[in-house]
Formats: sequence, structure tokens, C-alpha cells
Amino acid sequence: MAGCGRELSDEEAAASTTTTTTTTVTSTSTSSTTSTTVDSTPVIVPIAGGGSFSYQNIASTGTNGNIYSSIAVDKNNANRVHISYYQKDTEDLKYASGTISSWAFETVDSAGDRGLYSSIGIDSNQKIQISYYATSAGLAFAYGSGGSWTTATVDNPTGIDVGYYTSLGIDSGNKAHISYYDWDNQALKYATNKSGAWVVTTLDGSGNTGLYSSLAIDSGNNIHISYYDAGNKDLKYANYSAGAWHFQTIDSADDVGMFSSIAVDASGNPHIAYYNATAQTLKYAGRNGSWSTATVDPTTDRGKFSSIAVDSSGRAHVSYYDSTNSALIYATNKSGSWLYSTIDITGSVGQDTDIAMGSDDKAHISYWDATNNTVKYAVEN
Repeated sequence: MAGCGRELSDEEAAASTTTTTTTTVTSTSTSSTTSTTVDSTPVIVPIAGGGSFSYQNIASTGTNGNIYSSIAVDKNNANRVHISYYQKDTEDLKYASGTISSWAFETVDSAGDRGLYSSIGIDSNQKIQISYYATSAGLAFAYGSGGSWTTATVDNPTGIDVGYYTSLGIDSGNKAHISYYDWDNQALKYATNKSGAWVVTTLDGSGNTGLYSSLAIDSGNNIHISYYDAGNKDLKYANYSAGAWHFQTIDSADDVGMFSSIAVDASGNPHIAYYNATAQTLKYAGRNGSWSTATVDPTTDRGKFSSIAVDSSGRAHVSYYDSTNSALIYATNKSGSWLYSTIDITGSVGQDTDIAMGSDDKAHISYWDATNNTVKYAVEN
């Protein structure tokens, strides 16, 4: 699952510093499950080009401060979704699963301050995998379902703060691949357990780079990562294929690349949503033979917290934040041109947004309701 962007010309691999280490994994098991019915009736809103979305607050009664959400759609039921998020008041990693009518909630990791920058995915065995940041414990990983979870520390070097902006992808062998940011060394890192043990690699340490990373895996198990080079204020792209890493600068016009999010279509073509901080607008980059870029929404002060997914036809769907109106916005080019719509404008909503597509090509979005400090969910009807 491609991770979403969160706040806080070709380049050869030689331009980046790449180092690899193997980590020791520490695992524990936790289990906590509660069920609840949603506490609000879904609201239906029309969208440009026809159709509509329904949205609702899905947080169980009594919780607050639910942020850093990530969403994945069930492989066997296009109406059922899985959401990871951070419960701020208890400092726990939480997990919600359900449909627009009913939800179940679980505590995944409560061993300290756990769950920031979470990214969720589902493997072919219907097991849930989650990457996340654990304060004072670095990059962490959880695996399980049905109230039984195994957690592991993936990367926690002594005296180094790592694990920000995690983004998780799962390959055809159900192995995890995670991109994330090393705060102290200001570098893009990558971890995978495809060998059976966690192996950690510094991909790009050239200046302050690696923020807002997002990872996706294509059908050939090639790795695609978008990220922000803060030193040069550029959108960058890393790709692992044919046994080697390759690096490119995709967009260097203006200050671009924050809140990057990547997805790949059935042909293996990458699609990236990202923020132009100079123009304060949402941009899109896609590769179909060669790269092209476009402004998706020219409205000023829109485009932060962008997240992208692609449907079975290779069309892009993007959720993002309207900072002026504190609203959730949705855009798509499925008609052949970009159309965008306001989905939710009740209170202050739309930050920490993440989008995923179901097998029926319907969009599902999780996002933060800052007014009520809860997770909200929107689904295309």
C-alpha cells in the first residue's frame, strides 16, 4: 500500500550513498478486540462527472486523537476496508476493519508510544501487515489479524532516530518492503524481510533527502519509491529493477515533492501525486515510456497530504487537503481529464488522508477529523 504524504533529468545510483545492514528482530504478541456500530449516519455528497461519495466518522465511542491513518481494501470483499491509525491519547497503534455500516477495532501495539506514520497492506493470505514509527524504538512492523498480532523492531540504531514517513508494499511472496526517513542522517532508507530476516539499506543520503517517501510494488516485484529532496527542493524517484537501484529527479521546477504518494498500474507504470509548495497546488507525474507532469488542481493552498491510487484501467485517483477551507478533496482523471470535488467540509477535516481502490474500481479514503480528533472514512458509491 502506497503510503500517503505527511507533514512534519536522470541521476545515476552513484550519485547516492547506498549501504546495507541486517537487523535483529524482536517480536511480541498482543491481542485486543472490540466491536462497535458507527456513531453517525453516512453523509452522501455528489462529485464532478457524476456519482457520489458517502462519508462517516468511524471512531469508536470514547477515543480521540486518532491520526496517521492508512487504508487498504479487502481482497475478497470490495466493500470491506482495513485501516491502521495512531490513537494519540493512549499512544497506541490501532486497527479498524469493516464496512460503511459496521466496524471492529483492535489494539495492535501498546508497548510504549507506537503507531505514528503507519502504512497498511494485505497479503495473499488475508493477513494484515503494518509498518509504523515507534518513539525511542525506531521503525516497527506488525503482522496478524483477528486479534492476534506479532510485532517487531525493524531498524533502531543506537542514538539515531529512524522510522518517519513509513510506506509499506507487499510482494507476490507476501514479503514486506518499507521505505522511510532517517531523521538524524537526513536520508532515505529501505527495509525488507524478503530473505527471511530484515535487511536495512540506506538508499539516498545525498543531502537532506527522503522525506515524504511512498513505496509501491509492480506485478514483476519491482520496487518504486517517490520522495522529497529537501536540499534541492525536488521530487525524486527510486526504482529497483534488474537487480539494481536507479534514481531520477522527476520534477525540479519550483519547490516540489512534498507529500509525495506513488502507485503503479497493471503495466508497471508509476503515477505520483505531490505538492508544489511554490504555487501551493497539487501536481501529478506519470510515466508511460517517458515522464510527464501536470497541475491537477490549480486552486491555491490545495494539495497537502496527497495520496494516490490507480484503478484497473490505469486511471489515477487522488485524495488531498484543502488548507483554506480545512476540507477533504478528491480528484480523478478517469474521464480523460482531471476533475476534482469537495468530499467533506464539516469542521476541520482532510489531513492525513490515504486512498485505496477496490476490485470494483471504487475509491476508499481514510482521513483525520481534527475537530473531533477521530478517523473518518469516505467511499465512492
